[in-house]
Amino acid sequence: MVVLDPRALEVTSRWPLAPCEDPSGMAIDQQHRRLFVGCGNKLMAVINADTGKVVTTLPIGEGVDANAFDPGTRLAFSSNGEGTLTVVHEDSPDRLAATADDAEPTSMSEHRARHVSVARLEQGLNRSPRPSYRPARPHSLSPIRIGLS
Repeated sequence: MVVLDPRALEVTSRWPLAPCEDPSGMAIDQQHRRLFVGCGNKLMAVINADTGKVVTTLPIGEGVDANAFDPGTRLAFSSNGEGTLTVVHEDSPDRLAATADDAEPTSMSEHRARHVSVARLEQGLNRSPRPSYRPARPHSLSPIRIGLS
């Protein structure tokens, strides 16, 4: 991860994310200055946004493609390509716990109306030489709305 000075357009710091590999999605808890980074090796890395220190990592599903954070419920979300939604509760800025891993999204958006919207896409048979590739079935996209209480 890099820290940029937007005025000088310069990199001011480089922060290692180990053990996070292949980071993709990121969300922020602005009040507590925590970044939630989705990692390709099935981890969510929680980063101190001021120091770059990895606070903790938590297991998530495979194929993360989006992250979100709801400050009202203190829940962080990881939408995973394998068809799961990982939900993590921020007990304190340095203590987090996974609470759920059971929805079926392929992408996610956060809303202030106390719900998470995800989109489910059915996958077809793999006819490719790449073992992890599974194409989407035509006309199979369906929205899912999950209420937060």
